Amino acid sequence: MSADDQLNEFKKIREAEVPPFLYTRIRARIDALTDAPAPVQWVWAFAAAASLLVLLNATVLLSATNTPESRGAADVVRAMQLATNNDLYHD
Repeated sequence: MSADDQLNEFKKIREAEVPPFLYTRIRARIDALTDAPAPVQWVWAFAAAASLLVLLNATVLLSATNTPESRGAADVVRAMQLATNNDLYHD
């Protein structure tokens, strides 16, 4: 079977018949859905996890800035060997 024969097979496909008012029925079912509230245990668990994460971040940031040898972003840039200029082209 040649490529033209295979492409001609697609011409035999009929368009699907859509029942009347299908869209309005689908829309009505979507609109009928209600948002389910999250269980209270999940809300408390999320709040506890978020609080712990914020506390951990604050602890790490405060301990990193309290060391005498730390000078901030310049040390990070130097340690990661990042470019310190904004040149697009290295002329």
